[in-house]
Amino acid sequence: MVVQIGEPTDEYSIASMKLVAHTASIEMTIELLIWILLDVPPAYGQPISGRLSIWPKVKIITSLLERRKAQLKRFKRYKARLKEVCDLRNQLVHAGLWLHYTDDSSATIIDIGRRADNPGEIAHQNISLKGIQKTAAKAEKLSQELASFAKNMKPLPKNPRALKPKK
Repeated sequence: MVVQIGEPTDEYSIASMKLVAHTASIEMTIELLIWILLDVPPAYGQPISGRLSIWPKVKIITSLLERRKAQLKRFKRYKARLKEVCDLRNQLVHAGLWLHYTDDSSATIIDIGRRADNPGEIAHQNISLKGIQKTAAKAEKLSQELASFAKNMKPLPKNPRALKPKK
């Protein structure tokens, strides 16, 4: 078994960058959804939403869609798929050290002391190239679906009374 220590291979880098690019697009679309729902231009929305990580943004959209049951249900399905994509993206972006086993196209990411809940812990994760490629493809599809969802989104009514459930 040959082990390469250090930077990810070119194949891993390309697959990882595809995942990162699609995840960035997803996060921007989620931010855009907030601005659309609140009917604010990006210049006003970005100083607030731009300071939040993805999960608080998702919570905001979920809250804003409470009176739009069909759209909320659809968004929750996107949210369920988002976790896998974001988790792998974070592992790849914040990885400390890569070990590659060149004979079976797998890699282990070693992360030393980065977890706030347990500093100094040595954690590791085995990640296959095919796993990254599959997740990148899922991220691409999710990005396209969220963009379509945002394109068809209308702002919430200006009158908060219009948000009350009908009796």
